[in-house]
Amino acid sequence: YFIRSAGLEGATAVDALTASAKAAAIGLGSTEQVADALTSVISAYGEANITAAEAADVLVKTAREGKAEAAELAPQFGRLLPVATNLGISFDQVGAGLAFLTRQSGDASLASTQLGGIMNALLKPSEQAKDLLEGVGLSSAGIRKQIRDEGLLATLQTLSDKFKGNSEALGAVFADVQGLQGALALTGASAGDAREVFANLKTGTDELGTAFGKVADDGAFKQKQALAEVQTALIDLGTGLAPIATK
Repeated sequence: YFIRSAGLEGATAVDALTASAKAAAIGLGSTEQVADALTSVISAYGEANITAAEAADVLVKTAREGKAEAAELAPQFGRLLPVATNLGISFDQVGAGLAFLTRQSGDASLASTQLGGIMNALLKPSEQAKDLLEGVGLSSAGIRKQIRDEGLLATLQTLSDKFKGNSEALGAVFADVQGLQGALALTGASAGDAREVFANLKTGTDELGTAFGKVADDGAFKQKQALAEVQTALIDLGTGLAPIATK
């Protein structure tokens, strides 16, 4: 019901439910939390552009590459996707940005605030920021084009290179303190690590299936699964006996 309320129907809704349940089983939060994230992703990017399984893979890889609690990551995406899609930033890049920034703080909410500050500054630069960009041969339109063509990280590196590491000038572009901290972290001494995280998030592998397979082999999980099957059988039996018992 929750998934269908988000506008997903038919096979897409079933796929989202399956992916949400598997992701919850491996510790990415409650089924509802994961479903909230997945439906937000599909609604933002469109069913034709990303599947529930692909979105769930990004969630798994975000948790694997970062240092925040897995269950804290899923709720963060809803805050970031409206601006990300407006800028043409793919979902794997959003996950990569979150993952890398949590390596710095271990805090998913702080990482989300930092990444959001970066994206908001690039989407709607101040007049001062526009003047500074023009001074180094850049423009807000050109920045947005590079984001769409080359990605967020490459664009941030271009800004850092143009300003020659001048944190004061970057501070004028990223007026939000948290956004500035995030931009400096992504382009500073650990820029090589950031590139590696972004590359890992882009790799298309069945991370969810692999992680769920490991959990499903666990003895405790098999016991829960067997108990669920017994409960289902008892429900079916009760449904069959109810009319007779009523009479």
